[in-house]
Amino acid sequence: MKNQRHSKGFSLIELMVAITAGLVVIGAAVVFTISTAQSSSANIHSTKVMQDLRSSLNLIEREIRRSGFDETAIKYSSACSDPTDPTKCPVSQFNSLVIASPTCIVVSYDNAKIPATSGTLGAGKYHGFRLVQNTNGVGVIQASLAKATAPSCTSPATDSDWADVTNPDVTNISNLDFSQPPAVGGCTLTNNGIWVAVQDVLVQISGTWTDPASHLVTTRSVEESVRARNDLVSLTKPSICP
Repeated sequence: MKNQRHSKGFSLIELMVAITAGLVVIGAAVVFTISTAQSSSANIHSTKVMQDLRSSLNLIEREIRRSGFDETAIKYSSACSDPTDPTKCPVSQFNSLVIASPTCIVVSYDNAKIPATSGTLGAGKYHGFRLVQNTNGVGVIQASLAKATAPSCTSPATDSDWADVTNPDVTNISNLDFSQPPAVGGCTLTNNGIWVAVQDVLVQISGTWTDPASHLVTTRSVEESVRARNDLVSLTKPSICP
């Protein structure tokens, strides 16, 4: 009789306990899988934001470094006899960085590949970068490249002179800041009355991505101090000189 009772299988209570334990294990595995997938998705989007910021910074950095290049300046080498005469002295019209606002910069340089008169401002020689909000309220870095005149920093985000550099579907640009520190030790007044100043620009960019499921905000930032390879040459004392 005892052997017959033991051969009847699990009791209802034992089955319930086993099922409950199994559900707990399955639930933990599901939660772990979902958490891992969400973490992986967040990491992927965080990487995309960083790539968006870094590629934008690289483009801005390259344009600032080229600012001030004058294809004809070499002919004036060691021949700056009269600083008031542009035909005798290389006071370039390209070499002034214009930070129109903390969120907009305009540079210019002589581009030999563009069919325009070398040594003069003209078609394709103005370049700008700015921060605007698009029609959806997302912060976007825009660029105006190879224009004939200096681009307007205050024109609408839909202005055809400007094109998006960052992807508004990936990154919401929360900050773009251009600042020009004083050229301490980088300002020289030559014997013939010409000022030569080193130009540096600190570029800071921040962007965010919001997880639509958890609403958690991921923020990434990059910054770079960029030196223009062509010094500022001026007949008057530049404002960045102490």
